[in-house]
Amino acid sequence: MPIENFDNITKNMAHMLSAARRCLDERQILPCLTLLYASIDVLASLEAAPGEKVNVYFKRWVETYLLPLTSWKCTAVDLYGARCAVVHTFTPDSDLSKRGAAKVIYYAHSGADVAKLEEVSSDFSRSAECLEVSGMITSFHDAFLKYMVEVEGDPARKAAVEAKAGLWFGDTDAGLIDEYLAAKAAYEAALSSAIETK
Repeated sequence: MPIENFDNITKNMAHMLSAARRCLDERQILPCLTLLYASIDVLASLEAAPGEKVNVYFKRWVETYLLPLTSWKCTAVDLYGARCAVVHTFTPDSDLSKRGAAKVIYYAHSGADVAKLEEVSSDFSRSAECLEVSGMITSFHDAFLKYMVEVEGDPARKAAVEAKAGLWFGDTDAGLIDEYLAAKAAYEAALSSAIETK
């Protein structure tokens, strides 16, 4: 079962990335960003300490795996604020950015130029970072691979990650469900028959 759990992480993250890319191709930017930020949340949660808050493990994962692979000017706090803004309000503004604790992030996509978006942002006196969405997806993919290789190289850590991933929803074939229900019915019928004969 543990190998299945590790494979399940890979499969589910591949699905999330594929869905994010399809959303981007269809210019469905908010669903794309939601999938991307949710993917970071999910991976980061695999090694969260009991009771640890989302913002802590999200920022730790971003600082450790994502930001070192990019040339982005934003911080893990900025990305956490952007995650909150997108996921909870579909806006660029989070509680963190409203308090001045995080920069707003704007997103260039579909051929838009990040530098031009930065210029427009500056003209409106917004302290914002601008990221290109396709590049975000690629950077997350690279960070995910780095993370998985690192975890796989540490047996104790891998076992802990697999245990948490074992709690994830999984795909179950309809035929397998039918087989289970048929076996259950046969068992219950046999049990009932055995009780009646006693």
